Amino acid sequence: MSTMTQTVFFEGKKSVTVVCQHCGRFKSFEAERLRSHGGKTVPVKCACGVRFQVFLERRDTYRKPVAIRGCYWCVEPGSIKRWMTLENISLNGLRMEMGPEGMEKITLGDKLKIEFPLGGVEIRCSVVVRNILGTRIGAEFVNMEYKAREVIGFTLMV
Repeated sequence: MSTMTQTVFFEGKKSVTVVCQHCGRFKSFEAERLRSHGGKTVPVKCACGVRFQVFLERRDTYRKPVAIRGCYWCVEPGSIKRWMTLENISLNGLRMEMGPEGMEKITLGDKLKIEFPLGGVEIRCSVVVRNILGTRIGAEFVNMEYKAREVIGFTLMV
């Protein structure tokens, strides 16, 4: 039988439940016990004898891989719009790849404006920079309009 891998999201939860894809049995674990293993894949053996892998995702919500061209600019007056590519998106935030130009001005905690097409709608919103790795930025949505959140939520389902 092939090895199954299941992802569980545990951040902000008191417990997580793992379900055996073979027999349907489930087992709950205290999320606090899993914290030190966050971001790792751990082996699980079900009472039915099937072994499978569980990836312990630290994030609150699913992050969907995408490749969407958009633009960003800093909040300060006179800031220039620059191109970026969204690499993944969730209800809480996104990761984007930016060109090297303009990166020297961006630091953790900065607020950026972004816009990108999604589901036939032009999404315009603000984000706060939470992570910088080279030309990749991880950012959290702030003050997002309901319609934009709805479009992102629908996109995550398909």
